[in-house]
Amino acid sequence: MKCLSIESTAPTFAIAIVDDKKEILADQRGMYTTEKGGIIPSACAKHHAIIKDQLLKKALQEAKLNLNDIDFIA
Repeated sequence: MKCLSIESTAPTFAIAIVDDKKEILADQRGMYTTEKGGIIPSACAKHHAIIKDQLLKKALQEAKLNLNDIDFIA
């Protein structure tokens, strides 16, 4: 069994893939940052929307899987 997990906080968007043996097959993260510090919610949301597909592609490549190999999403 393979699980694709998605985690999103204000500054971080992450995608990981784990198997039923508790092995981490992939762990990809993108961070939203600003020059002056602080989080701008609309800019953060835009950042996450832009990087989500890139991170998914990288995670699948890292795990040497395709989306059809994923059994569930958390």
